[in-house]
Amino acid sequence: MDCSWENCKEKLESSEKLKAHLEKHDFTDLKCYWIGCTRYGEQQPNKYALVAHVKKHSGDRPFKCKECPKSYTRGDALSKHMKYHKQSDKEIESLVNSIYYLEKRISVLESKVIVSNFDKKNALKRLNVCSNNFIEIVKEELKNKLKRQNLDKNSFWGRFLKD
Repeated sequence: MDCSWENCKEKLESSEKLKAHLEKHDFTDLKCYWIGCTRYGEQQPNKYALVAHVKKHSGDRPFKCKECPKSYTRGDALSKHMKYHKQSDKEIESLVNSIYYLEKRISVLESKVIVSNFDKKNALKRLNVCSNNFIEIVKEELKNKLKRQNLDKNSFWGRFLKD
């Protein structure tokens, strides 16, 4: 790996060695001088922000999400990301609760149709088609949400969706 810091021609054997090497560069003016960086020469608010930014160049991303494959150079970025998972979990739980509620309501409606005196066969058929279609739509929305988050099919919510 080559260090692309301005005026540095150091060649290093690994990203770990590049990480250690980058710490030797002078960060006192709070600017990134990595050649080709989109933030080249841009003032960072503080040394912590600059050091976190420079970690991107060495591939050092020590803050790893336990829910998905993403990782970050800063702890606050991981915290922000985790809020997304928590919000998504609430949305998924709400969808699952809706499915359970609808399934219970379908059972109640089916029992009422059986007790009544009108065309039971057609009424039950229409009820099943409509309710099953609606439940499938909700399940599909849940599957799409799981795909967007790259959640494991063996996770709690993933197991709910028996394919």
